[in-house]
Amino acid sequence: MLVHADCESRPLLPVPSAGWLKRIGLTKRDYAAICALVNSYQGLVVAADLDPVYRRFPAVNATRSEFYTSLSDGRCIFVHTRRVKARATLVWDVAHLLGHMFQWNMTAQQGQRHGLRYHGVRARQLAVRDFRGASSEVLKRVLRYELEAGRFAYTALLKIRGAPPHSPFAAAVADYVVHDLAFITGYYLRRQPSRTADAVHDPVLGPELAAIRGELGVVALPDPDTFRFRSFDLLSVPVVHD
Repeated sequence: MLVHADCESRPLLPVPSAGWLKRIGLTKRDYAAICALVNSYQGLVVAADLDPVYRRFPAVNATRSEFYTSLSDGRCIFVHTRRVKARATLVWDVAHLLGHMFQWNMTAQQGQRHGLRYHGVRARQLAVRDFRGASSEVLKRVLRYELEAGRFAYTALLKIRGAPPHSPFAAAVADYVVHDLAFITGYYLRRQPSRTADAVHDPVLGPELAAIRGELGVVALPDPDTFRFRSFDLLSVPVVHD
């Protein structure tokens, strides 16, 4: 069952991630709570120096403000030691990667029960792929994969706050999920040769992004008594922020 967020139609202005996160008001207590939720599935959140790992991934253009933060192997979430004071960013990273870890660890039967299009091996294959320069049609599938994780993240944040779906907190989280999805698809799209259009105005991705707000809602999280995270022979592509 999907309990929808407050879906009042209102355009999202081009505010950097930090601005959207500030509106949510995530705190040190939220960070402890989201880490405890990960722990309930036998997962871990670990602070580590990720610079050596980042060298394996395409470098972020130094002239832009984009930066890498956390990554995961399916059971552990690794947060960068240089970002540990950026509490709101880390709360979102852990919630977002928690969503992906649900996808990666689900069997076909579990994925179908949760209404997921991307789960198990299919989801893990997307976790390690660099989509810079991919076509709009490919990024449409990536957007769906990210939306599924975003729904879990949205649900997890409402759960740790005890906030109802029509609360101001829920609306602020939903706004950030929409912003994050628009940013990441635009980030990949802009890496196409000679491509300058952003995702919101792309003829394929634009309509998908416009409908995202109405597709967000509370979903059922797996039962921690029966669902356990496990490590895979992978490290996800790092979360990237603007």
